[in-house]
Amino acid sequence: MSGGADVTLETQSQATTRERTFATLLGVFVICLMCWPLAQGLLVQKYGLNPWKGFAIAMYCTRHAVTVEVLAATPKGLIAVPSEDLKTREIFGLYQKYNEQRQTLGLLAGPPPAELATAIMKRYPGLKDVLFRIRNYRLDPASGRMAIDMKCVYHFRMSGGQAVLFDQDERAELLGNNSD
Repeated sequence: MSGGADVTLETQSQATTRERTFATLLGVFVICLMCWPLAQGLLVQKYGLNPWKGFAIAMYCTRHAVTVEVLAATPKGLIAVPSEDLKTREIFGLYQKYNEQRQTLGLLAGPPPAELATAIMKRYPGLKDVLFRIRNYRLDPASGRMAIDMKCVYHFRMSGGQAVLFDQDERAELLGNNSD
């Protein structure tokens, strides 16, 4: 008779352990879910991550736009590379891939690939320098308009037939006072 009682106690003990484990895991999940909006908000502000990605909790509070502009350094000054030239077969794939990464990851995407700068410089044989100006736009609550909140500039220089990252400014003082 005592053998049956032992089995019952053992089964109840196993059920209690499973319930505690489930409750603990559920509690950890709920705490993570509660902390994620704060973490995502900080990532969006500090690194320019897309608020519509990463469970998209911040998507309801802001609009997000990123532009990647290619500038050619010529003796006459900086000239924007026409968008038609970026659509050549060789350049377009690299440009599009980097643009998508930058849209999602912000500063964590890093500088544009050197292959992209090299391809652009080969398209224009006399070119020695190429700059990539990346601007993040956010909705300004005070004015209700889209405003630049972050600008980065990456400067590539041709060296030995390959483009090399020469200079970078991830907070945008290279091309002016952050108002362009």
